[in-house]
Amino acid sequence: DAVQPSYAPKGESLISATIIGNPSRDEETLRKMVLGQLKRWFGLIVQEWRLVRHYRISNALPVLYPMDQAKPARLRPGLYVAGDHRATPSIQGAMESGRHAAESLLADSRMPR
Repeated sequence: DAVQPSYAPKGESLISATIIGNPSRDEETLRKMVLGQLKRWFGLIVQEWRLVRHYRISNALPVLYPMDQAKPARLRPGLYVAGDHRATPSIQGAMESGRHAAESLLADSRMPR
């Protein structure tokens, strides 16, 4: 079952893989690294896959500095905020921020008034 059937021809699937960081290796070395990891995850079927396209996206996320700490979700009683601007600028940061906001709200709802 494909997540988005229109991304690949009927009977095929599209797999997207990401390499974190800024690898300075050549394309063939990176291709082998990615296929090796995919093989560990998906098994020998990976040998039948073909690379369709690759992209190098430099500066995909802003640089984070040590002083850029995650901001609290609770601004004041009854007011909570979430989003990647509260943690790391990424989908992961947005999800973590949402979890922290929900945890803060739940903790506050248990407090005596």
